[in-house]
Amino acid sequence: MQVLPENFIMKTGFYTVFILLLFAACEKTNIEPSTENVSASSEDFSKISKAEALLTAHQWMYKAFYMNYVDQNHEGNPLFMRGASNNQDKILATDRFTFSSNHDFVQTEGKYVYKGTWHFSNGITSTLFMKYDWGTDEDSIINFNANHLNFIQSFGYHADDHSYTELIPAK
Repeated sequence: MQVLPENFIMKTGFYTVFILLLFAACEKTNIEPSTENVSASSEDFSKISKAEALLTAHQWMYKAFYMNYVDQNHEGNPLFMRGASNNQDKILATDRFTFSSNHDFVQTEGKYVYKGTWHFSNGITSTLFMKYDWGTDEDSIINFNANHLNFIQSFGYHADDHSYTELIPAK
C-alpha cells in the first residue's frame, strides 16, 4: 500500500476548501433583473428611417466609378464618368439601382438583372450591405443625401484596394 506524502494531503485539502468557498460565494438569492434598456434610442431609429426613406425614394444611377481609391483628394482611376466619351466601363451608363422599403433591391445593367437584399450596419447609416447571390458588397458611405450616394468598397485580395462610387438619382 502506497502512503501519500503529507504535503499532498495538505494541498488537496486546500484546493477542496477553495472550491467549496468559490461555489458558496457564487450563490446569490437577492438578484433583481436589470431595468435598464439596452436598445437603440429613438434618435437612432429616426436616422435609420430617414436614410431608408432617402435610399428608397427613387432609382439611383452611376455618376462616376473609380478604381484604386486612396482618399477624397485622390479618387483613383476613372473607369466611368457620366457624359465622358472615353469611358472604359461603358455598361455602367445603363446601370440602375432600385432599393425597396422591404430591403430588397434590383440592379439592372443593360439586359442583365441582379436581385438581392440590403441593410445598413447595426442601426447606423455608415455602411450599406448589398447581398447578391454570389456575395455581399460592404459599402462604406462617405456622402449620402437626396442627391448623392457616394461610397468606397474594398475589392480583390488586398484590404487596401478600394473602388469609389458616386450614385445620383436616375433620370
